Amino acid sequence: MNYYQLKRTLARSLRFNQEIYEDTVADMVGGGTVWVDAGCGRHILPAWRADAEQALVGRAGLVVGCDIDAASLKGHRTLKRLVVADLEQLPFVRGSVTLITSNMVVEHLRNPERVVAEFARVLSPGGRVVIHTPNAYSYFVLASRWLPRAIRLWLVRRLDGRGPDEIFPAFYRANTPRRLRQLMTAAGLVEERCRLVASDAVFGAVPLLAAMELLVIRLSLLPALRWMRVTILSTFSTPGRATTSDKSLPTMPSFEHLPEMAVVAGANVEPEEALVPGGPR
Repeated sequence: MNYYQLKRTLARSLRFNQEIYEDTVADMVGGGTVWVDAGCGRHILPAWRADAEQALVGRAGLVVGCDIDAASLKGHRTLKRLVVADLEQLPFVRGSVTLITSNMVVEHLRNPERVVAEFARVLSPGGRVVIHTPNAYSYFVLASRWLPRAIRLWLVRRLDGRGPDEIFPAFYRANTPRRLRQLMTAAGLVEERCRLVASDAVFGAVPLLAAMELLVIRLSLLPALRWMRVTILSTFSTPGRATTSDKSLPTMPSFEHLPEMAVVAGANVEPEEALVPGGPR
């Protein structure tokens, strides 16, 4: 029995978490959207969603990718406006952004409170932040913390398809719904929705392990056990009038004259291990 047969049998309603993230972001993007993808890496959506990524970016008024790792930005498949910068010091003016997305990034932040404060600073009234990040209490993160470093590195390479230059340290300092909510509230942002999201089995290529993992995932789909789900998908907004897709673009010369690659602040980080379920990078 292959993975898809196992999935239909054991967890028929299960969706890949990146599909749910994509749907969430797509609902917020329109012609008036000034969008910063914070910690953008090489792409916004998973590798096999290149066409959907291009279409989504094309719908927005303006999209800028921001990451501390210059090598990743140079290889970005879609975005042309790219900034090398520390998320703790965003190079954008106050109130100039209508949407910030951060997909599998928050777990890597050493000082998440500083990053959240920067998000709040650059967002316009009614602007939104979409955070998708591993749940620190999920079965996956808890299990991975018990594994020796060498095994974690091997699993990242074999299961997640990432090379050494795409593996970064994970700290999980804002990776529970409660902690994320505290940080956002302290920065003046309001929670719109918080979901704990299940996802496909990581060990899908190994039938026996996939079946065992799907049974755990099936349990996590029960409301009482949702704390076991692998990722957090939360949306926050700034107080004020909601941003709509038919608004005209704000005047933002700092964005409009941005070259294809701008080095603002920060430097590459040393590679480390971070098992990220459903990570697109």
